[in-house]
Amino acid sequence: MKNIIFDWSGVIKDAFKSHLWVVNRIFKSHGLKEFTLEELKNEWEEPFMIFFNKYLPDLTLDEERIEYREGVLNKDYPKSKPYPGIIELIRKFKENGYFIAVITSDLEDSVFPEIKEYGLENFFSDIVFKVHDKTEAVKGLITKNFLKLDETIIVGDSNNEITAAHNLGIKSIAVTWGFAKEEKLIIAKPDFVAHDLKELEGIVMPNLESHGVVVIIKKENKFLLLKDSRDLMLGSWGPPHGRCEPSDKTEEDAVVREVLEETNLQVKPLKKLWTTEADTKVKTVSFWEAELMGGELKVDPGESSEYGWFNVDEALELQLYPGTKKFLELVKDDYGIVWS
Repeated sequence: MKNIIFDWSGVIKDAFKSHLWVVNRIFKSHGLKEFTLEELKNEWEEPFMIFFNKYLPDLTLDEERIEYREGVLNKDYPKSKPYPGIIELIRKFKENGYFIAVITSDLEDSVFPEIKEYGLENFFSDIVFKVHDKTEAVKGLITKNFLKLDETIIVGDSNNEITAAHNLGIKSIAVTWGFAKEEKLIIAKPDFVAHDLKELEGIVMPNLESHGVVVIIKKENKFLLLKDSRDLMLGSWGPPHGRCEPSDKTEEDAVVREVLEETNLQVKPLKKLWTTEADTKVKTVSFWEAELMGGELKVDPGESSEYGWFNVDEALELQLYPGTKKFLELVKDDYGIVWS
């Protein structure tokens, strides 16, 4: 990935208190009862007019924006801080040459002062404000900046960003520290879920020196598993896998090399499915989907004693590597990990 599009509130800015304050100010002005923070998290929906029109069916988008702006500019509007560590991570992305943009429903009146306060001036190549439905806004940002779809990822805390990614053919990362609960995010099927900044960094910018790959190769409705013949994991089943080597310039290089070394098969990496902490010698590992391109399947008896093609239910009956078992359980539970 080379291009990162961030949502602002709920991803970069911890906006719980300020957002709750403005929403309750609007509701109070219309004679409605105020929300608790937990109630708002449970009820909040995006695009945000779905939420407001549930309680105020006659409220228009323009009216909501006027009332929300009045709240933001009010002297009692609570000040928001960035999530701890997010500023340093954005700086790291910038230093490593990533294109970084922001797309937000927030107003210029609040975002520009916050950018200055957070020390993020000149870090964003583009910022789009006052966005309601994010699909068209993200599409416009991509077109304006000539971004390649397969090199672009959006980081958000709601279904709005995930839906935009699906509609436009880009990747999405759902973060769990924002407005929406993880259960709601999973329903929208993000490509990745980040529970903390370490996971977010690992998804966007894995450190190949301490990173590994696991490769899902499908044939019809089944995928390849190998049975380990080595002492450490003797008898455990898992897909072709291994750590990234110094010769690997990218994760894709590692995918191709590891599969060839372990199975004599040629594959084409298609997409990264999931990144997590590793249970082996590396710190993190990414599960990749790869297309079988050719070769005669042969396993190295020094590494694998058997191989087979299994569906998810069949595989879960086997003695699996812990990481593989967790991955397949997430797939079975419709966690949002989907391969072609």
